[in-house]
Amino acid sequence: APLSCVLLVFFFFFNDPATTEIYTLSLHDALPISAATTLEKLMATPGGALQLKPYMDLARLRLRSGDVKGATVLLDRVLQFQPRNIGALLLKSQAILQVAARTPAEQKAQVERARTLLQPVADQGDRRVILQIAALDERAGHEAQAIAVLDGYLKKHSKDVAVLQQLIRM
Repeated sequence: APLSCVLLVFFFFFNDPATTEIYTLSLHDALPISAATTLEKLMATPGGALQLKPYMDLARLRLRSGDVKGATVLLDRVLQFQPRNIGALLLKSQAILQVAARTPAEQKAQVERARTLLQPVADQGDRRVILQIAALDERAGHEAQAIAVLDGYLKKHSKDVAVLQQLIRM
């Protein structure tokens, strides 16, 4: 009798669509928290050298979840040790743009801040930086400036199809 009772509960619990849906959603919601906790533990591990990859990974997770302030704190930590870390600069420029602007003037200021952040590494020839700067220029209504940025990059990297496609799109 006790075994049949257990089987009956087991059958109804796992066959009820609402229950399995709630269980799946709970598990799905817990995964980012679990990943963030693991990354925070890795960052706190004493080992002498600063481990920047966990900071970057956690910043990406926080940015995706909408925690712009938390992501910015982590990215600032990376940039404190590596001021020209292109990945951190790109993420921080995205974080700047995710902050809700109340007025067109605030939005323009955000775009300018993001562009200013990337400008020092623009000469390194990283396609991601060039594409982001061009997108920021286009967003600010400076299409000619965006075209000039892409054209300048293509003069040195003439076989870069992704940048050429972006230029044609404009």
